Amino acid sequence: MILEDGLLILMGIVLIVVIWDVFRHRRIAKNIAEAQRMEAVGRLAGGVAHDFNNMLAGISSAAEYIQLKLGNKHELSKYTRIIADSCVRASHLTHQLLLFARAQKEHCVKIDVHAGLDDTVYLLKHGINPRIKIKLEKKAEKHEICGYPDLVHNMILNLGLNAKDAMPGGGTVTIATQNVRLNRSEAGKGIFQVPAGEYLEISVADTGTGIPRQLRGKIFEPFFTTKGEGKGTGLGLAAVYGIVRRHNGTIMFDTSPHGTKFKIYLPLADENCEMESYEPHPSCSLHVRMKHKIMIVDDEKILTEILSDILKHFEAEVITVTDSMAALKTFEEQNGVDVVMLDVVMPDKSGVEVYRELRQKSPELNIIFMSGYTEDQNIQEILTEDNRTQFISKPYRVSEIVDKVSKSLAKN
Repeated sequence: MILEDGLLILMGIVLIVVIWDVFRHRRIAKNIAEAQRMEAVGRLAGGVAHDFNNMLAGISSAAEYIQLKLGNKHELSKYTRIIADSCVRASHLTHQLLLFARAQKEHCVKIDVHAGLDDTVYLLKHGINPRIKIKLEKKAEKHEICGYPDLVHNMILNLGLNAKDAMPGGGTVTIATQNVRLNRSEAGKGIFQVPAGEYLEISVADTGTGIPRQLRGKIFEPFFTTKGEGKGTGLGLAAVYGIVRRHNGTIMFDTSPHGTKFKIYLPLADENCEMESYEPHPSCSLHVRMKHKIMIVDDEKILTEILSDILKHFEAEVITVTDSMAALKTFEEQNGVDVVMLDVVMPDKSGVEVYRELRQKSPELNIIFMSGYTEDQNIQEILTEDNRTQFISKPYRVSEIVDKVSKSLAKN
């Protein structure tokens, strides 16, 4: 009898272990499938942003070129400024989209999250329904992380605006920080897998109606929104997703009919994270003369024409190439090219491939990459290693073009 009881107990234990193992494998498979799906959406988001930025580059550059020709005192100049400024605002949308797609690691700096919270709350208070109250609770004793100040600010602001939208009739948004230590089990429960350890928790809670169960798996997808037409882009939480991933953190959220609480966990800064100050983008004069030979390589014919006209306005000699396969041959046929402006994404040969051919031919050549997508790891490595190569993102401003080309020419 004792033997039978022991056998039953042993069989029960084995059954429990098998069931637990099955559920564990199902959970792992689900997490892998979710990660693959979000990676695919991220790639799509990056592609959409790149194409959209190319379109904005054509519109913005054309408007600024007209502005150059008309002069600031012309009666139509205010409309060219409106067009250019609208393109800048539109590029902010693609910036949020690219935040979702970003995955690479770069050099970051030590930032005090508490130092920027007051400014974030101030902005929220002046941009929401006065019936919504905002509470700020700084409970964390350690609140320095290694990251990117503008992105962290953007992340908290987006979470606050998302909380506001969940309470059209009013309510309370609570932004709080605290230090937490995640064990191995807790560290695996978020959107991203993170190691166990000490983290800064940034939470944003609302007293809204919660997230319906059928929508919870979609909220971080770009362009997904339950708001009416014209009331939202669906990029806020997608940007949060990208920012948290870029900071090697994770996201958890609790939701019920009485409200939703998003919890962001970011690793605390260590001794290897350097303090660094930011310098504003230098202003440059538009009264310059570029009497040098510049070659543009871009498969978008409209962009090459506009960029060519802009450079000719500053007295540059310009050669345009719309076929990346012909770039090296054209360069060899031309004598004394001072700068090559090179699109990154092109059919047949990519900008990186053309760059390598040109660099073999002319190690001292000044090259400026141009792209609507800034997260190419190959480009980042080239920019780090090659001091004769620069990068300009699309849509570009005339002042940026002049600044980059002038710096390249100064190296000669």
